[in-house]
Amino acid sequence: MKSNIHHFKKVFLVCFFEDKTRAQKLKLNLIINVEIIYLRYPKPYGYLLNVLELNKVLKEIKPDILHVHYATGMGTLGRLCNFNGLKILSILGSDVLLIPLRSKILKYLVTKNLENYKHLFYTSKFMKPSILKLYPESINKMTRLPYGIPNKFFKKKDEYNTNDKFVITIIKRVDPIYGIDIAIKVISLFKKWLKKSKLNNTYKYFELNIFGNGNYVKDYKNLVNKLDLEKEVNFKGFVDNSLVPEILSKSNLTLNLSRSESFGVFVLESQACGVPVIASNIGGLPETMLDNKTGYLVDPDNLEQILEKIKILYTDKKLNKQFSENARKFVKETYDWEKNSMKVYYKTISKF
Repeated sequence: MKSNIHHFKKVFLVCFFEDKTRAQKLKLNLIINVEIIYLRYPKPYGYLLNVLELNKVLKEIKPDILHVHYATGMGTLGRLCNFNGLKILSILGSDVLLIPLRSKILKYLVTKNLENYKHLFYTSKFMKPSILKLYPESINKMTRLPYGIPNKFFKKKDEYNTNDKFVITIIKRVDPIYGIDIAIKVISLFKKWLKKSKLNNTYKYFELNIFGNGNYVKDYKNLVNKLDLEKEVNFKGFVDNSLVPEILSKSNLTLNLSRSESFGVFVLESQACGVPVIASNIGGLPETMLDNKTGYLVDPDNLEQILEKIKILYTDKKLNKQFSENARKFVKETYDWEKNSMKVYYKTISKF
């Protein structure tokens, strides 16, 4: 990479072989020249066993910057390697919010990793107190670098395809932490309200589409059957990131009812496509939307509150459209990848 950092001359992506598919997809989505290098030993022991392997790679490619992602495993590997250039660590969320709470050893490990890097990036304001608690001295070497949304996501909502049906979408891992069960229970209440209110003429029908895999798919399918929602709730399985804009463009509303989350990438992606969002008022999610302007922030434990917000966006098409326009504008002005995220990145590393 060029030392003046105005643009990258060459980027090497060093990762585990088991991440090959994800790495190759990432390469296809980037506009810069990327060469992928795979480490020999697999996770989790590879975080230690690949130290010599990584040293060999670094000696061969001679990078100006070593940018490591995640403060636990990869953070450890990056700390143990021999590198005299600019060493940066990106903190992503659970690595400082959850993992250090599991044991004193993990807390010590994460703290040592944070201490080793020249500069730290973190994604949300919500994370900052946790980082400072682990490593108070980081106050002078940390910068907020939120995820950015690339231009491909700024796809307008397909009004024609969403006139006949009200489509609610979730794209998350199927896991209790992401509140999939909450969404299903709220949809049950929504179905009962819709039948009672006789407002079926607003749309011909509605559906909740859940994209993602996880260990709880069977459990949540059983919940759907129990609540008699087989016709309304669909489990679509894993979806490639390249298809997300198209899916969102055909949605009227997205739900992000997480019980814990450091940052709302899905919330940003939804708004970039002009889709209003109902999200939990927890963690870093409030940073990623404008309450009462691009969607609604709710208490994930308050089913009635969530139901009321869905009812508003279902019955008031004019408001839904206004939220849609506000959402696209908000993300474009605040979270555009090139104009915001990369600008912060270049400005920060150019100081070294």
